[in-house]
Amino acid sequence: MPAMVKKKRERIEPLPPLEEVVASGLEKLGYEIDERMAVTPSGSSIDFVMQHEGQKIGVEVKNRNVDPDDLKGTIVTRANLGLDNMMVISSGKFENAIQRFAEEHDIRLVTIENILKAVDEARLPTAELEDKISNLMYFTRKQPKPKKTLLDGFKVTLENTFAAKTNKEKKDSLEKLAEILISMIQGLEVIDKNVNTKTEEIDLLVKNESKGSFWRRLPTPFLVECKNWSKPIGASEIRDFLGKMREIHFRIMISINGITGRTERDAAKGVIRDARTSGNHIVLLDKEDLKDIAKGVHPAEKINAKFYELYRL
Repeated sequence: MPAMVKKKRERIEPLPPLEEVVASGLEKLGYEIDERMAVTPSGSSIDFVMQHEGQKIGVEVKNRNVDPDDLKGTIVTRANLGLDNMMVISSGKFENAIQRFAEEHDIRLVTIENILKAVDEARLPTAELEDKISNLMYFTRKQPKPKKTLLDGFKVTLENTFAAKTNKEKKDSLEKLAEILISMIQGLEVIDKNVNTKTEEIDLLVKNESKGSFWRRLPTPFLVECKNWSKPIGASEIRDFLGKMREIHFRIMISINGITGRTERDAAKGVIRDARTSGNHIVLLDKEDLKDIAKGVHPAEKINAKFYELYRL
């Protein structure tokens, strides 16, 4: 019998973050980048600051619909950074209430379609820009919305997860929540859970047969780990996760209270950063991300955005 040929592992070649693609479109229109990831004195940040026609403009890019809290935050940011204006760019449309609030507070609202149209009207090359934006916005435009029953189930299970008292309740409720989250994304399917091998336990093993441009770049299967702890998880837990099924190089960690936040090698964020540079990607979802999904942010869109955040570590 001929020897089996081991399939060579493919690296995930990332697309640029949506913020970078949008910035390139604005640069075509005569804006000049002054600062990326500008940080306010309070520690909050915005995507970038641009110069245009003598004005210093702060820019926030959202791969989702904008809510009132987003606009309230830009008012504070504008004051803290001494900006002349703020521009909020969204992949979705702006509701009437959002538009009225923006007009009252002199905040400019722009859709990504507006930018593409302006670039086209200026007779500038748009093909590459449109292709990148199309790939990055796949879930906003094409991914079907989860059925109402799934979203309702997600909301109830999330409440149960937050209210869980015993360790078993915490574990069971978060794993159930993760299963619902996966089922909300077309083309993904939990094929096994609580898999016990000789050396490890896998919370969820997920089959990826999505036709989306983002998911087609990712392997099948991939792993999901759930941690409903009262404190952030540390570097050792991330290393343990990376040690499970080493041949798999895409994973999702759902940790209610996040991870230790430093980028040094002895902190979880540092381990995730080092793993990414070697071709292993761990997307982290915390309680704020789960709340966003319960409010209507598509889970595929959330995972997509969190994936590209890895390249900022």
